This record gives sequence, C-alpha cells and structure tokens, in this order.
Amino acid sequence: MPSVKFTVAYDGPAVRDGLMDVRELAPALLAAGTLVQKANRLLNGDATQVSLQVRSDFKKGSFIVNLVADQNILEQAKAFLLAHPGIKDLKEILEIVFFYGGFFKLLKWLGKRKPEDVSFTDQGVNLRIGDQTTTVTTTTYNLYLDPEARRAAGMMVSPVRQAGIDRLDVQFQEEIESVTKEEVESFEFQEFEGEPALDNTSDALLQLVRLSFRREHKWGFSDGSRNFTAAVEDDGFWKDINSGAIRFSEGDQMYVKLRTRTFRTLTSLKSEHSIVKVVKYIPRPSPEQLSLNP
Repeated sequence: MPSVKFTVAYDGPAVRDGLMDVRELAPALLAAGTLVQKANRLLNGDATQVSLQVRSDFKKGSFIVNLVADQNILEQAKAFLLAHPGIKDLKEILEIVFFYGGFFKLLKWLGKRKPEDVSFTDQGVNLRIGDQTTTVTTTTYNLYLDPEARRAAGMMVSPVRQAGIDRLDVQFQEEIESVTKEEVESFEFQEFEGEPALDNTSDALLQLVRLSFRREHKWGFSDGSRNFTAAVEDDGFWKDINSGAIRFSEGDQMYVKLRTRTFRTLTSLKSEHSIVKVVKYIPRPSPEQLSLNP
C-alpha cells in the first residue's frame, strides 16, 4: 500500500532559526506515531501495520518536520482483505486523527469539558454539552475514550506550551489543522474515572442461560467460552415476548447486536453488556431435527 507524506510544524520566534529542543520534539513525534497507529488499529484491526518515519529535509522559518507514514498489509491478513475490501488507507486515517470532524477537532470542541449525553446512530456518535451538539465517527469517539490516544495528543501539542512557540500546524495535501496557544489547554490529558474506556457494539451469537420477564432484570448468556449477564433493550423483542410470539426453552440461541462498555475504576476494569438488537431468535432444535443433521 502506498506511503503518504504529511508535515508537523511548530511556529514561533523561538524556532524560526531552525532549532528546537530535542526533549520537546522527540516526545511530540513519538506521540504522532502513537495516534496514527491507534487510529489504524481501530479502523483495520490486525490487518495492517503503520509505521511513521522522519524525512531529513528540515527547513528554517518555522520548525517543520516531514513525516512519511507507511502502511503494510500483514501476510496473514491478505486473504481477509480479499474477502473484506473495506480496509481504510492512510489518507482516511490521517483525516480521522487530525482533520475534518476528527479527533483533534473533537478535543478542541470539548475543551476540558465532558459530554453530558452520548447517543449512537447509523450516522455516527452524537455528543451533547448543554445546547451544543456535534456528531463524530465511531472511530473518533473511540480514540477519545482511549487514554493513550488522549495522552499522545497532549504530548504532540505540548511544545506549544513553551515560550516562543505559538502554534502547531499539521498539513496533509491541502488540509491544515492548527492548534494555537489558546487552544492547547483543550489537549491536556485527563483521566476519566468511572467513564467508559471502551464502547463497542458487535455481532454475537449467544446461548440463553437465564431469563426474566421483568425488563429491569438482566438475562444470563453464554458465548461458548464464558457466562455473563446483559440487559435486553430491544423494544421489538419485548413486544414479541409480551404477545406470546416467542416461547423459550433451555438451549435457545440468539443472533444479537451486543454492546460492551468497559469502565475504568481506581483499581481495575469492569464491563457492562446490553443487547441493543435481537437480529434472530433461534429455538433449540427438537431431537427429531437434530437427527436429520449430518
């Protein structure tokens, strides 16, 4: 897959002679690599790897660093790519991290505030603070929930905190995203005690272990390797239950959209599960049906 070039420039009187303290520059460039790698992992899983390299054509004026990002499809993932051609390339990765409605834009919109309400739609993730709202992609929101990504963003813009450095510019092709000294506080790392560290919805096939006809109670499920409880939130499924359209028996299975939220506490992690959609309910086959299957 082709490499792409983008630039990171620190501007201000302290760096216009082409000199910059390596103690400021090195952590900032490492943080840029962390952000690009995090976004690639969220978008492409283990199918691709991204590396970030520095090109040596430094220029005076502001302190400009040219970076080259390379993306490689792992050998074991090539068959997967043929069957799933939705791998996101480096252009999309950079856009999600730095540009448009991406991670940097979200951090600047939030400032040091936290969303008061979060809702998930087919268009993305809606965030609300007071009467202000914004919509971001699921990847952008998951970057925001990732403490390592938030810490890396803070490290990347940290040189702007120094006297004589007024602005960070990230440029890719015609797109430029800037962080000024007035905006740098929005990137200060904050630990989110009690808030989701990860919020993910995925397809799952589950076996019913325990149920309740009281909606406020959680049901018990097994995914074949573990047992867990989950709230059932699908209104249509509850209507089928209340109308008697579904009859339950031991060993029934369900194709579902399973939402898993992982929370960080002071000493550990905890997860909560919910069934947001029952795609298909599969009654346990009768002994006669099982005998017909090879």
